[in-house]
Amino acid sequence: MKCISVSSKGHVWAVNKGDKVWYRKGSKLDSPMGSTWKAVAGSLKHVSIGPLGVWGIDAKNEVYFREGTFGDPEDCDGKEWLKIEGKFIDLCVGTNTVWALASNRDIYYRAGMDGGPGTHWCRIEQNKDKKIVFKQLSVSEDTLLAVDKDNNIYHIFNASKNIEEGSFTNVYEDTPNFDQYNFPNRATSYKVVSGGWAFYSEPNYQGKVHYQLPGNCISNDPPVPTEEIYKQYSAQFGSCRPIRNLLYRTCIMKVDVQWDKKHLDVEKELAFEKDMANDTFEAIPCDSEWEPAMQFETGVNAKFSLDIIQNLPGVYVKGTHFFIPSPEPMEIPFKDDPSIFTGAEFNEILSTCFVMTTEKDAVKNLKKLTTVQLPKFLEGKAKAKVKVYTMRYKITVPCRLALKVGFLPNFDIGSEQWTDSAMLYIEDKTFLKVEVKTESTNIARKASRMRTNGF
Repeated sequence: MKCISVSSKGHVWAVNKGDKVWYRKGSKLDSPMGSTWKAVAGSLKHVSIGPLGVWGIDAKNEVYFREGTFGDPEDCDGKEWLKIEGKFIDLCVGTNTVWALASNRDIYYRAGMDGGPGTHWCRIEQNKDKKIVFKQLSVSEDTLLAVDKDNNIYHIFNASKNIEEGSFTNVYEDTPNFDQYNFPNRATSYKVVSGGWAFYSEPNYQGKVHYQLPGNCISNDPPVPTEEIYKQYSAQFGSCRPIRNLLYRTCIMKVDVQWDKKHLDVEKELAFEKDMANDTFEAIPCDSEWEPAMQFETGVNAKFSLDIIQNLPGVYVKGTHFFIPSPEPMEIPFKDDPSIFTGAEFNEILSTCFVMTTEKDAVKNLKKLTTVQLPKFLEGKAKAKVKVYTMRYKITVPCRLALKVGFLPNFDIGSEQWTDSAMLYIEDKTFLKVEVKTESTNIARKASRMRTNGF
């Protein structure tokens, strides 16, 4: 055997000199010798086993995962090999992730390891001027070990606790940029699941273009001259779209929001109400009725709605991306309380990309938790009523809409221009109002007062 891997449960997998894969039946901690070797279908040059299953690399440096082995079950040789995107020269299975070494000596870890083979590879960044050239990886539980070209040994304790999974998204349609996904313009990996795709080096389908076909698994390794289908993904790409025939037409939208014609309205919705009485002469804590700090779900909803559905042969508005033009953050005062303005969440939901989810509407939601403070104590011989209101500030704005048909989001290149109208509806629910009414129950000196706080 040229490669042997043993899991923490004593299960043994191996690869011989002919790249034949073997599994040791009956091997476990209290019986490490097992009973016999069993041949497993497939051909690998390297194999590794651990809590995340059996993983291997073949002679072409392609990665495979053995289905049915996740969790390292007892006396199990799995079902079949599943090809995983990426190409690596070394690989090892840790407690919480799988580590891999690329031919350009970058180290990667597998993200999304939740009951299966994960979702994508993420690279561990190194300083370019001080990059360590590694040649081998090994892992013991959650301690990662690496050997460099000069045979120096490096280690990281609790390696998986300090990693981040990065961004991961699925793309189904024309994507002029990746801003709406909060995605960097340099990908660590991508996989074409179906259809042909064109990837561009710059946003808005500009710059160098290369094409990918179904099943292509793209790696960050330098390109291999003998494998034309194997292309590097370390190069920048800023946009992508499916490959279509020449008769395909894409809808382009340009929105002009008429903020000077906006309409403001407000609704008050009761979110929490509680009464409390204190019949003693001493102040008592209020935590039996409410917490001193309570959290409520707040947020902003936005809906962009066309006045008329656009019925054009061969043109689909659904899936069209567009932005609401806003040169700088806006602060809109509310008519019932001019001291309150729209805040960061309002601007955040407007500054990111809108996508038409139907042929008429584009809907976006932003949620967060807001904390309000309530009284901690209630005075003796007193009663209190606490109310928390969600203030729903509604903003309705008419919009002018210009549309064109073309391949680029550029009105100078598109054709068949026409105009229409739409409405932008925004509901800002980020403001909470707390009302606390206390009243003395001491007959000798009866008094009441109301206190109102806005959050």
